[in-house]
Amino acid sequence: GPVGPQGIQGPQGVAGTPGLTGATGAPSTSAYINYYNTLPQTLNLTDQMTFLTLTSVGGSSGFSYQNSIATASVAGTYLVSYEVQASSNRDETVYIGVLQSGNIIHRLKVNSTGTQQLWVGSTIVSVNVNDTFQLYAACGSGENTTFTTNDYGGGGTLNIVRLSD
Repeated sequence: GPVGPQGIQGPQGVAGTPGLTGATGAPSTSAYINYYNTLPQTLNLTDQMTFLTLTSVGGSSGFSYQNSIATASVAGTYLVSYEVQASSNRDETVYIGVLQSGNIIHRLKVNSTGTQQLWVGSTIVSVNVNDTFQLYAACGSGENTTFTTNDYGGGGTLNIVRLSD
């Protein structure tokens, strides 16, 4: 004969025993540097990179620093930001940027008009142990351009902060 209708669902069973708590993850290592120069700098720019002098550290963990070069000791994903406040002796296209282990990772192309201007840039990058960072400037025409940073924190600032593993 034909199959009959489905019966009524029975009551829910008793909850099982909770599982074991998983292992604690490894602690995250913080790493950062605030590398800057508050003194004015006069750079004679050409189309070649000229490195800004950084002399002071506002805080640092996981970085060594010497001769305006910051060196990472912890790998991970980082936010790299920088700022320069400066003027030039004539209207000129100026490039300001950051090198990571000798490669340009970010740069600004700006028109320096002879008046004091603030330029700010940032990027997120993957960093390996012993990667180095430098702040640079160059001019677009290849002609000699005098580029003067101001004396209120505008001598150049490079901030690098680890975001994750």
